[in-house]
Amino acid sequence: MDPMKTSLHESNESSSSTAGQTPLQPTDEISVKYNLTFPETETILSVTGMTCASCVNSIEQYIGGINGISSIKVDLMTAQATVHHFKHIITAEKVCESIEGMGFDSQILASQTIRETSTGDEGTAVAIEGGQPVDSWFNIEGMTCGSCVATLTSLLTQLPGVVSADIQLLTAQAMVQHIPREIGIRDISKAISDAGFTATPLDAAASGDNAGMPDPSAIALENLQKYRHQAAKRFFWSLVFSIPMLVFSMIIDMALPDNNHVAQALHRKVFKNYSILVIIIFFIATAAQVTLGMYFYKHAFKSLIRAKTMGMDMLIALGTTAAY
Repeated sequence: MDPMKTSLHESNESSSSTAGQTPLQPTDEISVKYNLTFPETETILSVTGMTCASCVNSIEQYIGGINGISSIKVDLMTAQATVHHFKHIITAEKVCESIEGMGFDSQILASQTIRETSTGDEGTAVAIEGGQPVDSWFNIEGMTCGSCVATLTSLLTQLPGVVSADIQLLTAQAMVQHIPREIGIRDISKAISDAGFTATPLDAAASGDNAGMPDPSAIALENLQKYRHQAAKRFFWSLVFSIPMLVFSMIIDMALPDNNHVAQALHRKVFKNYSILVIIIFFIATAAQVTLGMYFYKHAFKSLIRAKTMGMDMLIALGTTAAY
């Protein structure tokens, strides 16, 4: 047989054997289904500085409107806020900073993943390759400022197997979410030590119980007591300024007759048309307004600029300024 005919015959047989298969056309579309997992986090924060229900409403409206916040509940009596958020959009630190930006004092008490929300046609969560992440707690010594927190957070999040890191300067603790198959507690402790800090793993990280984890209620109570102590301290100093003010402005004028040498000396004009008594009262009032009133000025300004709200701090600032 002619070799050319043989080649054509074999080619025809090969074509007929694949005739039952449908070739992929250039215009065909390939549909790929995938699921994405987004862990939802519950963060409990202490919020001090709230004085009324208006403060609660302001925080809930402002924080609840931030992208990545699914819900927020603020309790005035316990001075706590419970926030559900997606940490890949907004972290617990950012939530805390947003509350502080409104003029309140805030601190993260606890933060943990409560569930995983997935997207996709099937609605099933996708497991992270290498195992599910776990939360490990560490005591960290040696941190002195926010720069230490930022440096350590950046270092930990760059480690292979670390999903996230939440570090609190006030409590000197860190919660690291990591995949145990890729990086263990000892490796994380070593990385923290290499950065110049001292890390001690808490028992709860290894055993899975809550024995070593910070107690949110205890921390919140401690913060509330600290806030009350600061308020009592400001009240004491207000008496230091107010009592002399009362003596010079009212008691002296009412108790001393006009021909009294002390009264005459205090009413003597020394600067333009101002007497010594007026100048003394001016300096006492200015010192009180600047030192004690600065707290309310700062918080009122933050609340107005960041959250576009006017709360009790603004009311106090306006009232005392008008009186001054």
